[in-house]
Amino acid sequence: MCEPLSITTGVVTLLGVCLNVGVELKKFRNAAGEVRTTVTAMLTDVKMLRSVLETMEDTFEEFDTAPPLTGHIGTHWRNLNLSLGDASDSLTKLEKLLVDVNRDVKVLDAARKQIRLKAATEQIAIYRQQVQAYRDAMQFSLQTITL
Repeated sequence: MCEPLSITTGVVTLLGVCLNVGVELKKFRNAAGEVRTTVTAMLTDVKMLRSVLETMEDTFEEFDTAPPLTGHIGTHWRNLNLSLGDASDSLTKLEKLLVDVNRDVKVLDAARKQIRLKAATEQIAIYRQQVQAYRDAMQFSLQTITL
């Protein structure tokens, strides 16, 4: 059974991954000037997801002492828990991609980062869409629970 405590744990885990992705995005944005707009937009999306998750964490802490939920509400909680896991997996993959793109080299560092970014642009765009979708789903779930 999916309980509020497991939801809160999933939210906290996803918050940690969001923080790591944000750090990598900031490092990359500072190192590669030409991609500043793209990286800034992605950073904004991650920050917005993090904001929704922080609100969810505060909201779900109130439910931690409630009895297990069943029926439609219980199904919602299980689906939310699955979504949190999926989001965590996607953001972990994004973090790995950013670490690979952002790695430092001794010769022509900025130029090589540009080349690695261009090679990863399509993947980054897909991850950005996923982050936006997860943010929207989490926001909708939060609104559903509060109602």
